[in-house]
Amino acid sequence: MDSLKKADNLEAWIYSWIDALLEDPSARFEWPAQARAEAWRQPVTRDEQGAWFYLLANDGYYQLQHGNIIQSLQAYEEAYRFYQTNPAVSEDEVIEFVLKPLGNNYTRLGDYERAMFIQEQGYQLARSMGNRDQQVSFLINMASTARTAGKLDQAAGYGTEALELVQPATALQGLLFNTLADITYRRGDFTSAWRYLDQALKVLSNPGLLSENKAALDWLSGAHLLLGQLQRQQLRFREAEQSLGRAVSLLERRYPGSKQRERAKIWLELGETQRLASRYSQAKQSFDLSIALLVPGTDSTGSSAVAAYADNTIMDAFTGKARIAVQLGQDEEALGLYHRALEVSEALRLRFAGLESKQEHQRFSLAIAEEAIAAAFRLYQSTGQGHYALKALDFAEWNKARILADELRWNLHRDEAADQDSLIRKEDELLQVLAYYETERIQAFLAGRASEERRLKQAADRTRYDLSLLRPALNQKYPLLSSSDRQEAGSALALLPPGMEVWEYFTGNEHWYFFRADSTGVLEFRSLGAAAELGREITDFLERYFHHGPQAMYNDPEGYYAAAHQIYRLLLPAGRDHGADGAVHLNTGRKMIIPDGIIGKVPFEALPVQPAYSPAVSQWPFLIREVVISRAYSLDVWNSLQATGVTRNKEAQFAGFFVPFDEAGQASTLASLPAVRLEMDRVREHVDGVFFQEGEASSGAFFEVFGTTTILHLSTHAFLLGENQIPALQFADRQVYIPDIYLQGGAPELVVLSACQTGIGPLVEGEGVLSLAREFAAVGAGGIVAGLWNLNDETAAELTGAFYRNLRAGGDKALALHTAKLDWLDNPGVSESMKLPYHWAALVYSGNNQPVHFRPDRGVSGRWMAVILLVLVGGAAGIGYFVYRLPRGQRR
Repeated sequence: MDSLKKADNLEAWIYSWIDALLEDPSARFEWPAQARAEAWRQPVTRDEQGAWFYLLANDGYYQLQHGNIIQSLQAYEEAYRFYQTNPAVSEDEVIEFVLKPLGNNYTRLGDYERAMFIQEQGYQLARSMGNRDQQVSFLINMASTARTAGKLDQAAGYGTEALELVQPATALQGLLFNTLADITYRRGDFTSAWRYLDQALKVLSNPGLLSENKAALDWLSGAHLLLGQLQRQQLRFREAEQSLGRAVSLLERRYPGSKQRERAKIWLELGETQRLASRYSQAKQSFDLSIALLVPGTDSTGSSAVAAYADNTIMDAFTGKARIAVQLGQDEEALGLYHRALEVSEALRLRFAGLESKQEHQRFSLAIAEEAIAAAFRLYQSTGQGHYALKALDFAEWNKARILADELRWNLHRDEAADQDSLIRKEDELLQVLAYYETERIQAFLAGRASEERRLKQAADRTRYDLSLLRPALNQKYPLLSSSDRQEAGSALALLPPGMEVWEYFTGNEHWYFFRADSTGVLEFRSLGAAAELGREITDFLERYFHHGPQAMYNDPEGYYAAAHQIYRLLLPAGRDHGADGAVHLNTGRKMIIPDGIIGKVPFEALPVQPAYSPAVSQWPFLIREVVISRAYSLDVWNSLQATGVTRNKEAQFAGFFVPFDEAGQASTLASLPAVRLEMDRVREHVDGVFFQEGEASSGAFFEVFGTTTILHLSTHAFLLGENQIPALQFADRQVYIPDIYLQGGAPELVVLSACQTGIGPLVEGEGVLSLAREFAAVGAGGIVAGLWNLNDETAAELTGAFYRNLRAGGDKALALHTAKLDWLDNPGVSESMKLPYHWAALVYSGNNQPVHFRPDRGVSGRWMAVILLVLVGGAAGIGYFVYRLPRGQRR
């Protein structure tokens, strides 16, 4: 080695390391990383670059053989990056040695978007080369990825395409049959699953095939693994154990001391089979062996080092052990094991780059959290000890808006990073390109331009992948960007201000739970009942009285009252004693509601607290008359936003956008909003600042002031577009979508979205509602006022005017909106029908409770005059125009 180094023979020096690795890979699998660290220079010639590529590829391969999937993934990613700038090997080699294993690693981790992107790249490359076998390989891999992600129709499509290309009686055909068996099994088509599996076993068991194709034995082991799963599904546990035993023995004979990850997966399935057969002692041993194969030296309870190991198999093994403890009546032990499983889940989520992968993972971890909460609830009921309620709240928080918390933390810490850093500048460039592609793609999708939408999706996927490869370097340089910083529930509660009470919900698949807490801890913890029944009742209530206009409330106010009081009794305030008259006794004061699932769409303030109906709506005992309500996405998110409000703590600068859509050319495409002018006048009575109206209220002006204003007010149309409910805000020149908002640096302390449906959108399990309001929170807005349904123009104008009057008087955002609504209800000039909740309860406040500080003097400052000139000159031109035709109406 030294002589080669002295001779500056880098190529031979690299191959010497590789040859030494291949002599004893079990003992030397970490040598490639050592070689890279000891290299005295970068490869320059094509031969040196080829050697370097093989060194990286071997590192990825042998790290995987020893179960180190993260190190393997990093090596393969580095190899792919290196190939893109130094294509010193053939396309066949980059396919075989990097693209296929890299895509499979992403699939193993559950990072489905990056897996599919890499596999699509490999498939297109194989097509351009005319290599049928490689095309089939990638189609099988894409089918597996789609299957694992739950997209079974898409998976079946890839499998069907592969059937037309695969050569008969080959190992690839056996693998394809096994993949199709797995897909049809998950679709519930057990007849087809057995047929495909029989074909797979027949092909892959051919001795000649096994001798000439090394991968055939791995795939035969996979077929026996699936056979065991099918037998387990039929409750044939002994046969299932035998099949799984054959699967692991095939690997152990061929690969002694390696293939740990594949063996760990089989032992996991053995443990689950034994658990279901009530053979708990053997099941625990199998789960422990599964964990020990991936992290040698682990004890039976696991450790923090194991919990930080991001791997689905370890997460599932801890969950399996927790379920055994529950079945044995050992709930206390189960809580510790569920905790370990969720620690692994947290580490795993932070590895994902794509939103879909994170959302899918959130669904899996949500089920674990629900089981843990159920165990804690049983212990709480049997012992009455409050620390079990606190543990349950911690489990609930673990799966509450975690993706939002990650995005918020990234954006907040990202703003603290050095602006001139080359990595930061590169990320900015990629984010701008990604936002452009995503916005153009949304417009193409809505306009029905399918081919253009596919092209833009491919461009966006490529940019997103490039961004994901940049993030590890940023994380290493700025560790706070990638840390979860998750506080335990007790620590998070301790940061609540005195007098504030939290009402937090957890909507599981089986049961719903409620927590009432303050800074001293959890005051109350109870089960609300069966999830299906509760979800159906709340959905019916919202659909009838809020999602289709006010007519149902007009026609049957007494019916609304009864239904709303029933929802109140189901959800609030949990634990208060119901009196003889059916009333519930409340502790008045400040309440922060942290909803979950469909509960996030419930207008809590509009729920009557007494059962007795009165025809006079102004006399109804709404919850808003008892308590001041604000909302939060989670304790973790609220504390982050609370901290941002403390650091800002500056005098308010206001920028408002008011688009009535009654100018020539606008009214023909969108419904006019004449009351927007009234709203502007009402706001202007109480607030100084910049007021953009009509054509001045462009997207360019919006982007210009976004990072500099303290209060941002938007009075315009908002939509949920298409079957995917894409949230959008309409400005004078074009629509603004979520990617546009996410791109902005900095954020206002307060955003007022005086528009329809800005607080609702697609519902994601564990994450809540993906709305425009959520995206403003993700970029760091301290508080957001948003609408849960279509706003009545005139009511919105009066409420927002009163809101700013109250805000200027006291600076308290939640209290300002609360008081504005009470003023509306108590105003004798407002008709009883307009006091029905549909008209005043749509606007809700979410965010911190930091005050807004107004200047004592009035008038527009010189700084804002400069902003006005800047946006009128540069912003009014906008950055494109697009309108989407909607039915006319007088609601935003």
